[in-house]
Amino acid sequence: MPFRLCNVSATFERPMETVLRGLSSEAYLVYLDDIMISSCEIQKAQLEDPAIKPILEKELNSAYRPSWEEIAQESPVTKRYWAVWDSLHLKDGVLYRKWESDGGSSCRWQLILLKSRIPEVLRETHDSASGRHFGVMKILSKTRERFYWDRLRADVEKWCRECDACGTRKRPKTRTKCRLHHYNVGAPFERMALDILGHSPEAEDEVTGLTPAKMLFSRTLRLPCDILFGRPRETPSSPNEYIKNLDAHFESVHAFAIERIKLASELMKTRYDSRVTDHHFKEGDIVRMYDLMPRRGLSSKLQQNWEGPYTVVKKLNDVVYRVQRSPNAKSKVIHINQLAPYQATDYSADFEEGSSVTKV
Repeated sequence: MPFRLCNVSATFERPMETVLRGLSSEAYLVYLDDIMISSCEIQKAQLEDPAIKPILEKELNSAYRPSWEEIAQESPVTKRYWAVWDSLHLKDGVLYRKWESDGGSSCRWQLILLKSRIPEVLRETHDSASGRHFGVMKILSKTRERFYWDRLRADVEKWCRECDACGTRKRPKTRTKCRLHHYNVGAPFERMALDILGHSPEAEDEVTGLTPAKMLFSRTLRLPCDILFGRPRETPSSPNEYIKNLDAHFESVHAFAIERIKLASELMKTRYDSRVTDHHFKEGDIVRMYDLMPRRGLSSKLQQNWEGPYTVVKKLNDVVYRVQRSPNAKSKVIHINQLAPYQATDYSADFEEGSSVTKV
């Protein structure tokens, strides 16, 4: 246990062991020849890379920058290396890029990395025990201190975005948020909700523009001041006339309230929908599910909130989906706001542009 926390409770010790599992010490017998790559091997690998080979051959055979006519037939990656020719240098026959700080007080030698070794480097700088799955900027800084290749930043961002461990622990950049569905009632007491709170001043409802007493009793409430100071009252000529006037008043008041509710709900929907991501999933899509259930004995900061991968089994309606972890697992009915696209790439194959397998 680090930080001299040797006498802590098991509740704290278990999550710490999970977080620091990759840093546990183990002894291995390793020879330098097993882990070191000689400059001859690196030079040979650079000469086998079709994008680096033309530049390295020119550097080995001539100290002068080749003309555009000589390089015009090469690939776009080779041309971008040609554009930084003045920063490219040979050290022990290996091609490096010299990077200088803004003030020129320090310089850094970046190895021109061949394309086939990019996944290996990103695994070491991001996935390994020393990488610890940090964010894009830290991994980018760590990688640029040592290596250089074309579209380095894009590859680092793509690797971090499609990392399964990062996707499990970190929330997506944009949370799924569906459009608002409103339900407007058409009659009194069709749908009821209770809000219990303390004494509130009497006021007109912002949506309907009418007080509850006006909606229910077709009149304003009589207060003690009305009794104290008096208030003129309209006496109907007959009970039938009173009922007739009351029905007509209810119809007009309710029609006015329904129209006001419709306008207010449309305005609220417009404001709400201005922030939606409008994701749509199809049957068979691979997604992550946000787990709201806290785990016993695990701090919320160390909890993996995003579970996956889940498969969308069926779309029940516009905002509700049925998902399943595996064919034998119990399916779950989840709101779309708790789902996010699952992004993970298989890097077991050669790292080629556009050849990654993405589970989305």
